[in-house]
Amino acid sequence: MARKQDADREIRRVAEEAKAADNEVQRHAKSTAYISEVLGVIKKAGCGSLFEFMDKLLTTHDQQQSSQVSWMLVAWGAELLDSICACQPQVTNDCILLYMTAYHI
Repeated sequence: MARKQDADREIRRVAEEAKAADNEVQRHAKSTAYISEVLGVIKKAGCGSLFEFMDKLLTTHDQQQSSQVSWMLVAWGAELLDSICACQPQVTNDCILLYMTAYHI
């Protein structure tokens, strides 16, 4: 009887792991599709690259847009820098060194 219960538990565990893996695959696919759609809209709006869009976003002179960007950076700036560092640590290291040199820190 105990072996059957152990086997049943193992079957449930494996099924739950498979379901979790399937859910992760679905989340990844949705995220990829979402990002592709947004990048497509940015290009259709006339920006040749993601950098061009980000540069325009961060340097906008429109008061409402600038306020939204400022709010986002205050609220999420640390997380954005963490993400950049996770993807490209050398970029953040180089920026920090450049900043420290420019401001004699």
